[in-house]
Amino acid sequence: MQLYFIDKLIEEIAIIWIDDDWVIIPEFDELLEKLKMDRSKKFENIWKFVKNLESDIDAIKTEKQRLSLKQKICENKVERLKWFVKNSMEKHNNKTYKAWIFEFSFRKSSSLNIDNIDLIPDEFKRVTIEANKSDIKAAMKLWTEFKGVSISENQNLVIK
Repeated sequence: MQLYFIDKLIEEIAIIWIDDDWVIIPEFDELLEKLKMDRSKKFENIWKFVKNLESDIDAIKTEKQRLSLKQKICENKVERLKWFVKNSMEKHNNKTYKAWIFEFSFRKSSSLNIDNIDLIPDEFKRVTIEANKSDIKAAMKLWTEFKGVSISENQNLVIK
């Protein structure tokens, strides 16, 4: 049975199956205990499932790091091999090198190098404005008020 339905049945027993003295009718006491046991077992199973998922997350993160490192190694090899071919072609004044399934050639391109950003006019600069949340939160805890800012309290489930 799903946790949602277990909770609903417990609520129904609490609302409907209680007599005038706020005592559970004996016939339903056993059912309530079974539902509480089912709920406890469901919590245990959810805890186990969460732990398995967290383990999967850790394994995936580790694998991503391993693959990212492998990707970087391959990218560096490609750049180094291209550098070897480029240097060889330049050394022998080759503008192109053709074979029946591939061709190496040079293409002109340009790139902009910024030597001193302070000398560039403001209309050619991008500015990113960002709130320093940790400093604002610390200041607000010291009774400093900011318009347009609020602290929300959250309930975070901790699984140990």
